[in-house]
Amino acid sequence: MANIRQFRKKTHTAINNFFRRVPIFPRLFCVMLLLTVVPTTLVTLISFHSYVAEIKENTEHFISLLVGNISVQVKERQETYERSARAFYSDGEMMDLLEQNAQLALESGFQTNSTYLQNKHLVERRLFDMTESSKYVLNLQFITDYDQYCMRNSNNEQRGCVLHDLQGFLHSNYYQKTLYEKGYPCWFDTTQVDDLIYKYDYSTSGTLDTLTMTVAVYSPQSRELLGILMYNLDRRFLTQSLTNYAFYGTGNTFLVGRDSVISTLNPNLKAPLLSDESSIQTRVLAGSSGSFTLEDDGRNLFVSFQKSAKMDLYVVHIVDMDTLLEPAYSIRNKCLFLVFLVLLLCIILARCTARSISDPLRSLVGSMERFGRNEFQERCTVDGRDELTVVSAGFNQMAEDTERMVDEIVTANLRQKTLELSKATAELNALQMQIRPHFLYNTLDLIRWEMIRIVGDESSASRMLDSFCQLMRMSIKKGEELVSVASELEHAQVYLDVVNFRNTEKIQLLTSIEFDTDAFLIPKLTLQPLIENAVVHGFKKHIRPPEIHIRGWQIKNILMITVTDNGQGMPADELDALRRNLSAGEVLEESSIGLRNVNQRFKLRYGDSYGVSVESVQDMGTEITLRLPLSEQGKKEDCI
Repeated sequence: MANIRQFRKKTHTAINNFFRRVPIFPRLFCVMLLLTVVPTTLVTLISFHSYVAEIKENTEHFISLLVGNISVQVKERQETYERSARAFYSDGEMMDLLEQNAQLALESGFQTNSTYLQNKHLVERRLFDMTESSKYVLNLQFITDYDQYCMRNSNNEQRGCVLHDLQGFLHSNYYQKTLYEKGYPCWFDTTQVDDLIYKYDYSTSGTLDTLTMTVAVYSPQSRELLGILMYNLDRRFLTQSLTNYAFYGTGNTFLVGRDSVISTLNPNLKAPLLSDESSIQTRVLAGSSGSFTLEDDGRNLFVSFQKSAKMDLYVVHIVDMDTLLEPAYSIRNKCLFLVFLVLLLCIILARCTARSISDPLRSLVGSMERFGRNEFQERCTVDGRDELTVVSAGFNQMAEDTERMVDEIVTANLRQKTLELSKATAELNALQMQIRPHFLYNTLDLIRWEMIRIVGDESSASRMLDSFCQLMRMSIKKGEELVSVASELEHAQVYLDVVNFRNTEKIQLLTSIEFDTDAFLIPKLTLQPLIENAVVHGFKKHIRPPEIHIRGWQIKNILMITVTDNGQGMPADELDALRRNLSAGEVLEESSIGLRNVNQRFKLRYGDSYGVSVESVQDMGTEITLRLPLSEQGKKEDCI
């Protein structure tokens, strides 16, 4: 018994520990979900699948009956013209005329024989009369191995079609298969262009969109072959009479031949269509009747088909099962929506039940989270006499102790930051000392005046020295760490003027500034090093006329300035190395002025979120972007 009690205690403890890993509200919600929503959802889904299965079974049965019914109607339409053919070769007068012409054809020059021509005229009139009451008969001919009989009206005008190549027809599948059937009708799909049968003597292309029936006609007495009776029928003789049998639902019914889709009955553009090269047609032509399902272009299709007994003609019906079952899906969704409403009600009830316990816990957890976000003044107030009050008091005492220690740490850090700021200012001054060569300016200015004294006038050399002295004077100007953007642009232009003295192909400087250049300040000697970088490294190879374009714009409290050249650019590996060098933040110890110098001065003055970035494409050029905070005239304080 003791072992049993110990086992029960351990089990109870394990279960409690498992549930207490989850907050109270999710715990109650999960229990309610298992007890109500899960069974309801299962019943809904099982009922839905049973309903869908029954709909599919009934639909498949109905469509199979539909296809079979259409096949019967196709057969009846074909038999209408088969009876017309039997009426022709049952006419004794016609048979006598054909037999007499067959005998005359054995004689030479029979085509000019008056009796032969008279008999032929009577037969052709008879062919015309047989088609006069049927709008779907495009052509009715009687073809022998020596001649062809075409339809002629009472004015002796030819109607119907002709054979351009009689011998070709005698060797065609039409003729050979008809002889093989020994007097039984043969049906052919001639909806595509036929190169044997032409509408007129002068036609260059054969007939199309027709169905053809042929019957071998034999002599009643001698059973000798007299010829072949050929009907060419407009394909609409099937389609227009079968429209009432097509399914008006979510499917399409097709008449399909061996080579192509002949027609669509009552086409529904929203329903699946059938192309000549589709996998559906391939599977249909492989059998005589049946049904199958497949997925085509993301649609779940059901296909039922049956072959005509008299020709290679298939009745095919295709249904999109997803569209057909859309009402069932709608019912399912409504049921699931009701389940969702029940779930929502359960959540509300569970929340109300757990609120008396969870609210104090949420308040304490919220205070802890805010305290974790460095809000050290946060205190938790929980009224009551339970354990939560004790926990709240302990939390408040911990918060007070932590706040006191944080204040001490912040004071110490502030002292450290002050020392670091002093060091950064010293480094900034050291960097700017690199670009103040007073003695060079004074020496060059003396040389310039001496040249003017000797020559007696300005020369190209003295003008170059004048521009260079102006450049040096702007560089060593004291008393200002921040200058206007306009001053920096002037400095850049003067530097480029000096450089262009030695260049055969002058470098052009373009500017596009969208703010007042006199109103905003930037660190002194910012643009000139970037221009120098483009001149020294960008235009080693003359790919195109050299240009440097300076653009500037304002985004809220940020100034953006780009310096773009159309020079040779740099490979991707060099660009990556340059970016790593800029990110390292090393202060230059050399006397050169370059990208790293400008970048380091920006970061020392404004902070790590500002500075220089570089983009470059080999053989296209390089773009350097400056990002710095706004500094206006009269507000020259640093923005650290």
